[in-house]
Amino acid sequence: MRQSRSGFLLTVLISTIAVSGQHVASGSSFPGDILYAQPGQLVSVNGFRLNLYCMGSGSPTVVFDSGWEDWAPSWSKAQPEVAKWTRACSYDRAGAGFSDPGPMPRTSVRIAEELRTALHHAGIAAPYILVGHSFGGDNVRTFADLYMREVEKNM
Repeated sequence: MRQSRSGFLLTVLISTIAVSGQHVASGSSFPGDILYAQPGQLVSVNGFRLNLYCMGSGSPTVVFDSGWEDWAPSWSKAQPEVAKWTRACSYDRAGAGFSDPGPMPRTSVRIAEELRTALHHAGIAAPYILVGHSFGGDNVRTFADLYMREVEKNM
């Protein structure tokens, strides 16, 4: 049962991202964009704050990480669709969007550690389904490698 639910969530996620790309190409706007006009939940992480935007409920939690020099609004089409089925969280990496600057150097290992700390401090429990675009893909693969027990495996 859990395996089929995870497979279904993955299918919905991939379909949503594909449809979202079509909407972006057509230049249409999305009413959910206003969500990202202000901070979500500012979570303390090692002396600075990361900004999390979460919506929906359920488990596993889908966590979105954006591409280089991008931030949570890049998921404004996909995140609300995924949130219809389960909890969906995007976030602003340190130094982006509403998040505070973080310590240097900015490596995928540091970013993964910061994301995990933010999720735990915000009370967002594992398991996680990680979705990354471009540089965000490096970060979520690093997260999965470092914290594989917290990542949904039945995909």
